[in-house]
Amino acid sequence: MRLLKGYALLALIGFCFVFLGPSVNWQTFGLGLVLPGLGFVPAVLTGWDIGALMMLFASVAAFGLALVIWFATGSVILPCVTWFGLALLSTLMTPSGQTSWALSVPAIGFVLISAYSAFHKRQLPAKREELNRALSTYQQTQASDVSKPDGLTDEDLACIRLLLDRALQPVADFNGFDVLDQFQTAALRYQLNFISYALSMVQMTQMPAFAGYMASAQSNLNAKQTDPKVWGYWKLENSWGNFDTNGDPFARDNIMYSGFVAAQLLYQQKAVSYPLDDDAMALTCTSKDGQVFSYTIHEIIEGLVDQYKQAGYGLLPCEPNWVFPLCNAITVTAIRAYDATYETDHWDSIAPAFRAHLEAEFIDSRGQFVPFRSSYTGLAAPAIGGAVMQSFPCLFLNAVFPDLAKRQWAVMQIARAGRDWRKVIWPVDVGNYMFSRAAGYTATAAAALEMGDGKASEEIKNALAQELPEHTLDGIAHRPKASIWAHANDMFARVARTDGLRELVTSPVQAQTSYLKSVPYPDVLVAKAVCDDGVLTCVLVPSKPETTALFTIAGLVPNTTYQVSGLEQNMCRSDPNGEAVLTAQLAGRATISVRPLEGGAQ
Repeated sequence: MRLLKGYALLALIGFCFVFLGPSVNWQTFGLGLVLPGLGFVPAVLTGWDIGALMMLFASVAAFGLALVIWFATGSVILPCVTWFGLALLSTLMTPSGQTSWALSVPAIGFVLISAYSAFHKRQLPAKREELNRALSTYQQTQASDVSKPDGLTDEDLACIRLLLDRALQPVADFNGFDVLDQFQTAALRYQLNFISYALSMVQMTQMPAFAGYMASAQSNLNAKQTDPKVWGYWKLENSWGNFDTNGDPFARDNIMYSGFVAAQLLYQQKAVSYPLDDDAMALTCTSKDGQVFSYTIHEIIEGLVDQYKQAGYGLLPCEPNWVFPLCNAITVTAIRAYDATYETDHWDSIAPAFRAHLEAEFIDSRGQFVPFRSSYTGLAAPAIGGAVMQSFPCLFLNAVFPDLAKRQWAVMQIARAGRDWRKVIWPVDVGNYMFSRAAGYTATAAAALEMGDGKASEEIKNALAQELPEHTLDGIAHRPKASIWAHANDMFARVARTDGLRELVTSPVQAQTSYLKSVPYPDVLVAKAVCDDGVLTCVLVPSKPETTALFTIAGLVPNTTYQVSGLEQNMCRSDPNGEAVLTAQLAGRATISVRPLEGGAQ
């Protein structure tokens, strides 16, 4: 309504110039205010000037490009400047004849738009009733469960190696990452986020009792997030999008960094059963000119909650002006995870408004998610992105609104109408902008597993294998043309299970147990590390046969003897720090267990 009122005022001013302007130039300028490029129409209609016709097409293209750049970078001023500039430029091609023909164009346009709007609104009740009937049928007939995988396979280990090699390189290096731009979906921050999310899901499901190279990888990913090349985009984007020169990436309207990083930290914390230092739950970003922005996880979450309480749409912009349901779904999992960890009630204080606005403003008449909406204008994007824009939010919403996630997954499947996944997944990998369905397939497969739709997951994985088969070199698997973002989601989908992320987000922090502290990477890979009833069980896989490796067990009772199985030595004794070093002769995959001696021998 604010947009319509503002546009009505602008159009009124434009028509005042058209009907009351002292000269043809003023009348032409008025038309240019009514619609971008409309000022060139009189010159086209008066003598069919080919130059004017070309300028009309160029003006439409220029304004369209300005809108794209506005979306891509948050530069809200660009469409306004382009619109006004085109109105001024049109006065240079003002025809000598009258402009009465051109005056009919906006009038006809208004009539057609109004008629379409009225017709569209009259169809909404019928569309909703039809969708509700389809949902009822879908919910009664569709159900499947995805069980918990037990240990990483050799193929899984080859897949995770690609992520680990990038995470374990020196913090200042980004070798092997997709370095294209820092404003859109190929940005480094998202690659870091989703590698971390995947590693957290691997840890929760397969190796909560393993620190080692997994802990080092997560620590490096957190540190990489503080590199100015990752977050420094914000000062520029905040300047041209909010007219604010504050470069603090946590301060406002930047949940694509602050919210995603909060989820990154909290997923790590909740996925493991070994202790984390307080430093692991804080970030310090230092700009190239020496500005320091230091935040603990408590400050990040409290800042996000305060922003949500003031949000006019109930949801926050992911960047200046643009509100994405997906980004918000990821962000609120961090708030929900924080509550489960620190026994706060932040989520309960914002959940009702969040859900009400999500359903009122970001779900369209077809029951589908609106990809994104402009907070300045209220305008929503048309359906873009294919099925992944409908499926992927369900992965995260299942942790906060499982009923809503279930409904939206059903809506997506109903809209798919049994068509092959290839036809509903867009052929562009948003992680590197190349023509492949890798990102869409992997993200949707991960969501399908979370939602318990094993059939969909299997179909998608088969399609992925056919279109982008894995290539393995030196024990590392990759899919040519697939982005790092897609590889991360591929790993996530390998270990995901029904309600897996929901469990990670909503469960309390795991109790501390004995754990595998270290193994030599990449000589030895960990396929499983769990501690149940005081028994630590690890599955180790050597990169090469006949590997001899030292590995450390920690979290033991100090100065206590333990029974070992799976190794030549059958006993070990912890040192005063509760650690024990063992030697393994690994010919192949081996299962090793460490348990207290019966009677608790000291």
